[in-house]
Amino acid sequence: MKNSRQVKHLSALAVALFICSVSLSRAQSSAQMKLAPDNPELKTLFVEDQHDRGSEPFVEFDEHGKPRAAQKKWPVQPDDVMEKHDRARTVRVRELLQSDAVHSGQDYWFAAIIFHHGEKPEDYLLAHVLALAAAYKGNRNGRWLAAASLDRYLLSVSQKQIYGTQFTGKPGEAVQADYDTQVLDDTLRANSWVISVEAQHKQWLGFQSGQSGDSNTTLLSCLMGTD
Repeated sequence: MKNSRQVKHLSALAVALFICSVSLSRAQSSAQMKLAPDNPELKTLFVEDQHDRGSEPFVEFDEHGKPRAAQKKWPVQPDDVMEKHDRARTVRVRELLQSDAVHSGQDYWFAAIIFHHGEKPEDYLLAHVLALAAAYKGNRNGRWLAAASLDRYLLSVSQKQIYGTQFTGKPGEAVQADYDTQVLDDTLRANSWVISVEAQHKQWLGFQSGQSGDSNTTLLSCLMGTD
């Protein structure tokens, strides 16, 4: 989806289902989730992905919600550089998937982010599946990412998004891409940690006017719907 190149510049705004296994009991599944080790390489790939987009994803906060240290600034990479790096990361994550080196919910979430930043419909569809796996394995952020990657996939095949997580355009001028608000109600959106249609609109207007908006309303929807 060529528009995704524009969408990727919005990453600074954020940083921001279930698979049934009849062969395992719920207790066995929970035990395996807890034992699944994280793959440090996937975290490294995720951090590099975010640095390319000008974001520092891991910041420690004090009891007052303030960063413990000044957040490091990263330059947003030019489109061609970002695309080259994204392509290399998807190749590497696919290798890790094929070698059974992706295990934990965190692993699957990192892998999903990498493919969410791919360049073709199959990448976004795989990101959706990986996000579902992340959610199933206990990573709660997988729920939102499953919604966002589905939206991105739908747009990439010339269909309308249904959660409203995707925006296109330059920073400060971005608009919600084709959006069918009638497929889901706000209760179903909330089940995927996506804020209501009205809240999306209010948050976006607030951001455009330089206001932070309601801090009690998650931005894991319209704003984190961008890269």
